Amino acid sequence: TLIAPGFEDPAQIKLTVQLMRWLLFSTVIFGVSGVLMGILNARQHFLLPALAPVVYNLSIIAGAWFLGPLWGVKGLAFGVVTGSLGHLLIQLPKVFAYGLRYQFILAPGDPGVREVARLMAPRVIGIAAVQLNFVWDTFLASWLTAGSIATLDYGRRVMLLPVGIVSQAVATAAFPTFAALAAKRSWDELQDAFIATLRGILYLTVPATIGLLMLGRPIIQVLYQRNAFTEVSTQNTVWALWFYSIGLVAHSMVEILTRAFYSLHNTRTPVIVGVVSMGVNILLSLLLMQAFAGLNLAPHGGIALASAIAVIIEMVWLMLVLKRLPGNLSVGALKSALPPILLSGLAMAAALGAFLLAFAGRSAWLVAPGGIVTGGIVYVAVSYALGAAEPRLLLRQVRQRLK
Repeated sequence: TLIAPGFEDPAQIKLTVQLMRWLLFSTVIFGVSGVLMGILNARQHFLLPALAPVVYNLSIIAGAWFLGPLWGVKGLAFGVVTGSLGHLLIQLPKVFAYGLRYQFILAPGDPGVREVARLMAPRVIGIAAVQLNFVWDTFLASWLTAGSIATLDYGRRVMLLPVGIVSQAVATAAFPTFAALAAKRSWDELQDAFIATLRGILYLTVPATIGLLMLGRPIIQVLYQRNAFTEVSTQNTVWALWFYSIGLVAHSMVEILTRAFYSLHNTRTPVIVGVVSMGVNILLSLLLMQAFAGLNLAPHGGIALASAIAVIIEMVWLMLVLKRLPGNLSVGALKSALPPILLSGLAMAAALGAFLLAFAGRSAWLVAPGGIVTGGIVYVAVSYALGAAEPRLLLRQVRQRLK
């Protein structure tokens, strides 16, 4: 009643309560899995923590795909709980391989525990702010047409998929390096590592954004369109995805920027900025939802656009504050990386436009993967021709793995 007051049907409220009770299991599982992720990261093992979110998202998709026709929305909820369990189990073998075993020890006075608690408190508030943004979106969407909540959720999940696979994985891997260099006060090396990480994120997320904007429809059709998820559902989800995708690069950059703050033992600033960003999202979503409705556009698009604008503001603010802290970390050096990335992105967009025209009316199962492969090849080839460092680094790593 508090989160979705727009629900009036008793059966709908009962189903929502039942689903929430099921999904609470995933909260507990994620708590344990997060501890394992921290243990593996501390030992410089990043592969399994990076794969864990992939397992989670694939389980959700599988739940919608295979169980949805049998159980309806309950199949999707089962996919979420199963995915969270997979998130945990995929990391367990490596934790055991390090010889670690669980022991119940209560030591609140331990210096390490106290330091973690001190740094954790602002982080918890920051995470709560992010989740409250999602709750607010749900609150507003509950007043809109039936299916608006699911539409926003599906669109947001697809947008966050590259963030989870690429950005969070890179940020997790980069953080120990940032922290070690900051501890040694090796500011020049920290600046180099910081810029190299941001360049890599930009190189990967710009084409991801273009891909979602241009291939959003066939991607949604492949992932979701079947049974009760109709063509209208696809159109509504793509509408949300378009606007959410505007903030994809910013979401990814924020992952790296916040890790830079944490490496400097500054967890308070990202929280303050995140809370203000939440306020911006609340205000903008109210305004844009009404503006979209006034223009006879689906108002849930305004909610998604507000989220994108808010995270862009958060990114810019973090950049401005970061260069005033010890180390004077600046994003100015990114200017040299932008021309080849943007030009490659334009070439990719042109190639995708031609591809979509050539394959108009064909099956989404052909258009979605074909478009991804075509766009990716054009993007990498053009960026390589323009002298970008990132494709050369990627090729070097592939060759090393093949030896």
